[in-house]
Parts: sequence; structure tokens; C-alpha cells
Amino acid sequence: MIKEFLKKILTPCDASVKELGHLTEIIAIESRYERQKKFWEPHLKNSRDFILKEATKSPLKKRINILGAGILLDIPIDELEKKFEEIVLIDIVFLPQIKWRFKNHPQIKFIQMDVSGVVDLIYKDKSSLPKPILPQLPFADVTVSANLLSQLPLLPMEYLKTEDRSWGKLIIEKHLELIKKSSPLSLLLCETNQIYYDRQEKVIENNDMLFGVELPRTKNEWIWNIAPLGEASRDYSIRGTVKAIVYEQSIKCAPIKC
Repeated sequence: MIKEFLKKILTPCDASVKELGHLTEIIAIESRYERQKKFWEPHLKNSRDFILKEATKSPLKKRINILGAGILLDIPIDELEKKFEEIVLIDIVFLPQIKWRFKNHPQIKFIQMDVSGVVDLIYKDKSSLPKPILPQLPFADVTVSANLLSQLPLLPMEYLKTEDRSWGKLIIEKHLELIKKSSPLSLLLCETNQIYYDRQEKVIENNDMLFGVELPRTKNEWIWNIAPLGEASRDYSIRGTVKAIVYEQSIKCAPIKC
């Protein structure tokens, strides 16, 4: 508890990020990973393998954007560093030890940015469900959205105490627009549903994490053992379906400095 408290104090981020719970969440993810490492590792390895295999197919390797970089559990950062001239790690908050790890790696850049486009808007005004104002990402040869998509609406919806699925769907749709316009090659890793199982392995709930958004055919998919019995509850476990998708599009953009 003391360790987590110190991270909250020492991690620089905007007031809106703290207020909506993003800092608390990234610290919690780190703790959950330490407890459930053996259950998470197959999912994380699949994610790293997909990113490395597909990203390195790009004919140009000047820059790669990684959205949802977080604490880099699912990112093959060492291998990508050997392949790309510049790696841009993008997330709403980074823990200090992540930045410290790469302080002497000039090709790795950090951008703290809300890619949902709603965090600052709802922090300033809780009375409406605003249309996302998407950020402008650095143009890159490859853009990766790493196990982020389904999470984008959750904390904003919780903050506003809304169950408006159409607003959650809009946030997800806008993120897909964002990644596709930022690179000729975009890679998407996302959790599409969460299934709750009772102690007898009977399905008791199946949640659509994308609010009805349909995705194209996947390159690969697998099951992520998110919370075995005893993690979230002694009465149920949680598993998610993860899909890996490649988008290729013809776009030309002027480079934007990080």
C-alpha cells in the first residue's frame, strides 16, 4: 500500500487524469500483473508476437506509434528498438520507472495524451456527453493500438455515472478513425468481450466490450485469462476474447514533430 501511495504522489499527470482514475488504474494493473503473471503471460506473449511480426512488415521503419503503451507489458520494446528509427510511446499517464528505464534511449519518445478525446471535456463539464475531440498523432509508418480500445469509454462513463452505450460506442468508433488516419499500416489489439464463469465453469455473463462496434476479419484471436477464481471474486472468474487486426490504407501526411 505504501508503494502504491508513493507512485500516486510521485507520478506527474494532469488533474483530470487523477480525477477520472487513470493513474489509480495503471498502478492497479501493475499490481494485478504481479499477482497473475502466469495467467496473463500467454496473452501478453501473443500481443508482443503479433506487434513484432506485423509492424516489421512495413517497408518504411522511420517511426512507430504505440498507443496504450502503459507499462509495456504487451509491447516488444527491445525488438522494436532494433527495427525502427523512432518509437513514440503514447498513453494518458506513464509511471516514473518506465520513463527512467529509457532515459538514455534517444530514439524512444514519450507523449502523455488522452486518445479518447473526452477526458478534459468531461472534467470541465459533467453535464453532457461530448463528442470526442481527437488529438493529432505524429504521423508514423506504423501505428499500434495496444489492448486499449475497449478500455477507453469505461472510466469516462463511470465518472459521469452514465450507461449510455451509444456514447461509449462513439468513443470506440472515433479511436478506430484516429489510428487509421495516422499511418498506412495500423495494428489493433483489443478485447472484444468479457465472459464471467461460475465455480462450475458455467457462463453467467457475457459482456460486449465494444458496445456493438463490428470489427473486420482478424489476423488472430485468443483468450485472455484476466481474473482467475479469487482475483475479482471467489465465486467467478473472468476471461476475455482478444482480437488482433491489421488495417492497411493509402494515406500521405506531413510528418509532425514529437
